[in-house]
Amino acid sequence: MAILPRTHRPIARCLAVVALPFVVMLAGCSNDSSLGIVTPPPIAGITDTFSDTLTVNAAKTFPFVVTGPGTLTALVQTLSPDASQIIGIALGTWNGTTCQLVLANDAAIEGSSVVGQASVLGNFCVRVYDSTGNLPQPASYVLEVTHP
Repeated sequence: MAILPRTHRPIARCLAVVALPFVVMLAGCSNDSSLGIVTPPPIAGITDTFSDTLTVNAAKTFPFVVTGPGTLTALVQTLSPDASQIIGIALGTWNGTTCQLVLANDAAIEGSSVVGQASVLGNFCVRVYDSTGNLPQPASYVLEVTHP
């Protein structure tokens, strides 16, 4: 340890007092970037299943509630008796009475989907319909809607 002349001792004490908070602060630092950062758990997706039978020129609307922002997916899970029969599916917003369509697929078959983004929580809807106006026979369907 070096011995400082009497004239430098007050300066050395002052530097020690000023530097102490910085030394304490730096002692708490780490290279682990996950410290102090709280990552919210991912929102588990909710899947609503809707099924019915669609007839010529008919349409069915099913409301559902989205609890947060995220991806919405409406999927034609099954369509029978003909999986290649063309129908329409659409996603929209629900006001309690009507479905205001936002995204649509007028040429959906079994396995087709419509994908959108919800920026807020709220009331949404999925609609299935005879998009050609001439279904050759009633079509039974199962729709799966996945959302936050």
